[in-house]
Amino acid sequence: MSAASDRLAAGYYNAGLYSNANPGGLSGKGAVRQNWTPMLADFSAVAGEAAGYAAQAGASAASAAQAPGTRATSTTNMSVPVAAGVDVTFQIQEADKLFSKSQTIVVGADASPLSFFKGPIKAWNPATRMMTVAVDFVAGAAGPYALWNVSLSSPSDNTLTGRVAALEAANLQARKRAALTAKEIF
Repeated sequence: MSAASDRLAAGYYNAGLYSNANPGGLSGKGAVRQNWTPMLADFSAVAGEAAGYAAQAGASAASAAQAPGTRATSTTNMSVPVAAGVDVTFQIQEADKLFSKSQTIVVGADASPLSFFKGPIKAWNPATRMMTVAVDFVAGAAGPYALWNVSLSSPSDNTLTGRVAALEAANLQARKRAALTAKEIF
């Protein structure tokens, strides 16, 4: 994280009285002039960081989605689980796939794109092409369906999401602390 996001997360800018002991204060004579511009610059920097993280995530997702070694199909006749917390085992049709245990995948019904489940791979046997997924998310109509598309997915709680969420939370906290009335600004 950057110095700007660190300042926002730590509450450097605050509604307290501006002084040598509280240089981030936004109350008192001269405080707004002293801190308003740097605070807006920090907001802008944090927004830029978030946009950069989002762009990195998009590029990674596009790369993974197009990787032939981690895209597959299954003709195992099965349904979307009723709820998360179950294991689902099925067979991948294609050989030479590069899946590995603990990767998070999404398994979507070809006939109903909004019907899918996802979770980490619990077991993968490349020789038999049998895969077991520990389902942690489900969506859509249960099915059953006979054709499934299998591809990599982001984990439910990944580092990038955590970073962006932390930046958004810091931004919101700082905006709340810096809530100024027109009288305080001028």
